[in-house]
Amino acid sequence: MGAFLELEGNRTLGREESRAVRRLPFRDFCKLHIILHYVAVLLGKRVSVLPIGKVGDDAEGRDARALMAKAGMDVSLVAVERGVPTLFSWCFLYPDGTGGNLTTADSASSLVTPAFISRARARLAKHRERGVIVTTPEVPPAARLTLLRLGSRFGFFRAAALTSAETDFARRPEVLRNLDLLALNEDEARALAGASSGRDLAGVLQALGRMVSRLNPALRLSVTAGARGAFGFAGGRWEHVPACPARAVNTAGAGDAHLAGLIIARAAGLPFLGEARGSRRFADRPVTNAMDFAGLLASCKTTGKDTIHLSLDARALRAHAATAGARLSPAVAWMLGTK
Repeated sequence: MGAFLELEGNRTLGREESRAVRRLPFRDFCKLHIILHYVAVLLGKRVSVLPIGKVGDDAEGRDARALMAKAGMDVSLVAVERGVPTLFSWCFLYPDGTGGNLTTADSASSLVTPAFISRARARLAKHRERGVIVTTPEVPPAARLTLLRLGSRFGFFRAAALTSAETDFARRPEVLRNLDLLALNEDEARALAGASSGRDLAGVLQALGRMVSRLNPALRLSVTAGARGAFGFAGGRWEHVPACPARAVNTAGAGDAHLAGLIIARAAGLPFLGEARGSRRFADRPVTNAMDFAGLLASCKTTGKDTIHLSLDARALRAHAATAGARLSPAVAWMLGTK
């Protein structure tokens, strides 16, 4: 859970600076909650969604569990820790729309251990060769690696999100070799590639592609780049997907919605990339693959004020596609309940 603050002025906040802010009427949610919300809502009873983690015995924790359950998730492995607060973040925004966040490090999520993750072993075993797991930065690296290993053992598709500060963890060969999909934003991609802020994005992508090809040639990469759209890597090549137009209210959480779209598309059997296309507009290309669908979902998310667009369902996504001029392939239309 979390709150939003808008800073006065676009100048980057200084180390010892005090500055006035305005609290915005937006809500923030943890990355795992955001991602799994869209999976649960858009796939419904076709899948079982099982978040694994911990919340505090407080209002934020109760709200988080209730919202997960309302979306259709099985919250039996979301434990309640007494005397420890639920993960909370303050998202700060500059007037130009850029920003970042400050997240508590001593929350219930920090108490998720490899032993706790292992409690899910029997549940995962029931879905051998048919599941998808996703790990997110809210819990310690050792717990995430345990989940990735379990995913490998049971033949799951394994996805992960990281933060820019986790490059040492992300570069570990065991981590990359236990992944099928790594989702990054531009800043995270730069950090993982070891690139300075001065290197252009094309150079960053080339460096990432070389790293992945060396350590895990089968690994897929997704890099979101805001208004420039997103870039997907698979089979030794990058494909650019232009941004889907939207009347954005709040872009926070769009990257997590993008990863959710990739997971949903995987569950629906869509290919990760399509044929290489040089289109400059999203509407010039039919939505046929995972990267296209993820771009559509991320765009639709930005029309909501919270980091989870709680009104976003299949009908809203179809309407958004129509407004943006996006053409849905038969497979995507079927997935969203149309013929």
